[in-house]
Amino acid sequence: IVIGDVQLPTTDYDFAMLPCMVAKKHLRKPRRLIISGDLYNMDAWSKYPSIISTPTWEMEREAARNLLTIYAQTFDEMWMLSGNHERRILEKLDGQYDINDVLAASLPSGKVKATVLDRCTVNTSKGKYTVLHGDNYAKKSLNNADEWAQKFQTNIISHHEHHTAIGMDRYDRYYIVNNGGLFDSKKMSYVQVKSNTCAGMSQGFTMVKNGHPYLFGKFTDWNKWI
Repeated sequence: IVIGDVQLPTTDYDFAMLPCMVAKKHLRKPRRLIISGDLYNMDAWSKYPSIISTPTWEMEREAARNLLTIYAQTFDEMWMLSGNHERRILEKLDGQYDINDVLAASLPSGKVKATVLDRCTVNTSKGKYTVLHGDNYAKKSLNNADEWAQKFQTNIISHHEHHTAIGMDRYDRYYIVNNGGLFDSKKMSYVQVKSNTCAGMSQGFTMVKNGHPYLFGKFTDWNKWI
């Protein structure tokens, strides 16, 4: 299962339980989870000035501790990539703090393996997947995922843009997925306070089974899957 843009504690906790439910029903052990960046919001470490009160770092740590404890009951192995929100604290502390130190404050070490990198490669029976939390934004879904497919020459599951979409790359060689997130945009002050022309934020997550990606979101017939 691949999730990302959880953005604790501004999370849709009901939706965040669905990856566990899908995994228990459709995946054999060892079940694996990749958290593809922005597990946290890191509001306390943001470079942007706050104009209203935001959740504290203590609140984010507690939310992460609770959610990861639940995930650990379903997933035998968990990995975490760093997103732009994790980089907030790493940059603020000038690289003297490691992402694993951040995680240790949320869950005993060893439960989740983390990296400061924003991407990883997953080998499957249908070829390699690059799972990443990119540094680019496009209003139109799958545009950047298609570019990454050409760059890495792999299937792509991408985060950061908050789109939810699945398709094939321009040459019909690779699966490309915009994987949405587990956030609740109504809880996010920076989304609700300012008006802009960005695309709407869409929830989603992906299961990769037998090499094939299955994208879940508001369009999913949940009676079929859980």
